[in-house]
Amino acid sequence: MRWPRIFAAAVSGVAVLVSPGVASAASPPDSHDPCAQIGHDSCGTTGVGFYTSYRYGVRWFGDYRGVVAGAPHAFCLDLRYWYAARSYRYRARHGVLRNRDGEPVSLERQRRIAYAVWRYGRSDDPARQAAVMLYVHAMMGDARPGEVDPAAVGHGVAPLYRRIARDTARYHGPYRVDVKLPAGLAVDRPATAAIRVLSAHGNAVPGVELTLKADGADGAPARVRTNTAGVARARLTPSTAGALRLRLRTEPLAVSRPRVIAPTAPAARTNGQRLALPAAEAVAGRATRTDVHASPQLTTRASAQTTAPGATIHDTITVAGVGRSAVTIDVALWGPFATRGAIACSGTPFWKGTVAAHGNGSIPTPDVRLEQAGYYAFQETISAGPQISSVVTPCGERQETTVVHARPSLTTRASSQVVRAGAKISDRIDVTGLGRTSAAIEVELFGPFASRTSIRCTYKDLRWHGRITVPGGGTTTSPAVRVERAGFYAYRERLIGTPLVAGSTTPCAVAAETTLAAPEIVTGRGDRAVYVAAPKAGAKTPVEVAIAELGIDAPILPSAIDLAGGVLGIPADVHRVGWWRDGAAPGDPHGTVLLAGHVDSASAGAGAFFRLAHARRGALVRLTTAGGTRFTYRVTAVRTYPKATLPTDVFAIDGRPRLVLVTCGGTFDADTRHYPDNVVVTAVLVSRSPASARR
Repeated sequence: MRWPRIFAAAVSGVAVLVSPGVASAASPPDSHDPCAQIGHDSCGTTGVGFYTSYRYGVRWFGDYRGVVAGAPHAFCLDLRYWYAARSYRYRARHGVLRNRDGEPVSLERQRRIAYAVWRYGRSDDPARQAAVMLYVHAMMGDARPGEVDPAAVGHGVAPLYRRIARDTARYHGPYRVDVKLPAGLAVDRPATAAIRVLSAHGNAVPGVELTLKADGADGAPARVRTNTAGVARARLTPSTAGALRLRLRTEPLAVSRPRVIAPTAPAARTNGQRLALPAAEAVAGRATRTDVHASPQLTTRASAQTTAPGATIHDTITVAGVGRSAVTIDVALWGPFATRGAIACSGTPFWKGTVAAHGNGSIPTPDVRLEQAGYYAFQETISAGPQISSVVTPCGERQETTVVHARPSLTTRASSQVVRAGAKISDRIDVTGLGRTSAAIEVELFGPFASRTSIRCTYKDLRWHGRITVPGGGTTTSPAVRVERAGFYAYRERLIGTPLVAGSTTPCAVAAETTLAAPEIVTGRGDRAVYVAAPKAGAKTPVEVAIAELGIDAPILPSAIDLAGGVLGIPADVHRVGWWRDGAAPGDPHGTVLLAGHVDSASAGAGAFFRLAHARRGALVRLTTAGGTRFTYRVTAVRTYPKATLPTDVFAIDGRPRLVLVTCGGTFDADTRHYPDNVVVTAVLVSRSPASARR
């Protein structure tokens, strides 16, 4: 409680506030209290109590109210400091509690403060609130001589103070619930439980209400209250063999440390007084006794006789012979076993747990997920206790057995759609339906093939094969294999079946399983490429390409890969252009339409793409299809690459739609009789329109 020191003389009949010769104690650095007028609180937070003038001047003796929301009662911890104000933004304060002289407040004193403000500080009696206020300051230990003397206050405070001090010393927390049950409990024989709530010093606290719940007994009262001696008695009758359990919970009792709040506003943080709020919590207790013998019987059945990896199963246990007794059942699931005859209930179980049965009836065990193929068998056990006979169900009974059959499936994807010849490829294999069952997978790579339509998964086309073992479902990668020759390669996987695992084989020639080792494009004098015809694509087949400003106008033939030469097999006639049939067709929503044509020939002279290297950005390329549609493209790039570094994306079947025209370029090497480079012209579609197809 603050004491304003700003007055030097009596005001309204109140004597001088500072008495000569009184020892000094901690005071706020700023003695000007914004909430003090003539020694009284002007901020409207004083609650129940009274002002009194005594040796140390005018002082408020009582509680504070309305300082923080939801706290109707509060008691100051700091003498002589500013009155509490709502605007000081009070917040919870944690850590070591010290008085304003910096001395720590002992745990015993904190417990007494907590008890006093909860047990006696929630009152509308001014004298009682004043007594609590004085007791709190006595426990804080920073008062000057006689400053918290209840006899100096009057108003009948001193007797209340003495009662609070006496009860607080005896009955403060922390608390524990003590329950005593008589020996020799028997079913249907009434018995009485003695219940006490003990304080920190072991004193039984009178007048405490407790809620009571009884398991295994009838007639127990829902609520009891300790008498003046601190004892409550509950009469009950055990109703089941085995266990009797009492669960108790007190009404809210004072916490063992006060709930302290402190101001956080700038000036008030240093000058404002801290407050203690009443706070309480319930205390729980329990008692357990077992007195009646039981002989249980168990019958069980698994939830499924057959299932698949990843499924869950449980066991249904029917309990008899225990009346309303609670028993604990140990559950073990054994497995997996390769055959039914191999089932054995020994060693370490696949899963184990416990379930509690509260009397006769049926109860399910927890769900258990089975990730591995095999045979599984449940077994239940009730261990012997002082009043419980043991029981174990037989091992491997048919109704307790579940067999897990795996029917896996494979999804695969080659590591790349297009690579350069000589690169390494692998296959990503996604296995589902196996759970954690290990399995062997045969991996086969077939190739090379001239086109996608020619892919066959036959022994004569087998390029590489191997076997990998997977520990269960998930993703794995096959060993890397080098593809030395140009052409298409296709993976196929076969998961090897067993009596518990169904075999599975991926289809042949799936697009996601196919990788192209990119062929070279050789179209100049001295180059040899055998034309490999490819089937037409119907109306989408391009039949003519024209670039007016370059004087290019050439027919087109579908082409595949010349496997022997490792090159794209374009027409031998230098005036014809090859369309890579395994790429995109005009009008496709994605992928590259690839055309390759001769630059020249030693015997036939200039080829269809002789002037392709002179193309410029913005030039128009017209492509006519067999279906009579004309596609107009605009050139966006003209680049030259060494043949060994020709971008593999010219063979891409995904990505944005575009047209790519390729021929040979660079300075002709007279010694090797080859052009060293490829000229690559890239164009994007700008329009399409009907046209008369030339055939």
